[in-house]
Amino acid sequence: MKASYQIDTAENKAYVAQLAEELLQFGTRFPSPCGASFYLGDDGTPWKERPVETWITCRMAHVYSIGAMLHGADEAGVLYRKLAAEAIRGLLGDLKDTVNGGWYPGLTADGTILPEKQCYAHAFVILAASSGKLAGI
Repeated sequence: MKASYQIDTAENKAYVAQLAEELLQFGTRFPSPCGASFYLGDDGTPWKERPVETWITCRMAHVYSIGAMLHGADEAGVLYRKLAAEAIRGLLGDLKDTVNGGWYPGLTADGTILPEKQCYAHAFVILAASSGKLAGI
């Protein structure tokens, strides 16, 4: 077995760090104008015709909060902190139901609210909020 696949070897730690960085770089184009997350194609290109969804936006807030914590104040850390903040802006903006409370499942490309709130999406809001708080966002 290659050392990069053996837990806790120097090769494994370097390999995992490289994979993490590749994933973080892949998703950097997620934010829509309102901060919510576009779906991304295999090459990271935003699919602007698809709805932006709360659970995906939360996932991006979580991922980039972790990226910010991993990198601290270096250039990548600053970028990841901004991306996490964008996702949280989306959650506190257009995706939030300010009339009835909670979060909408998402918005279509023309801004129409997706119907039927989801417990699933709300669980992701807790994840995003927790991660953002830990990252100081």
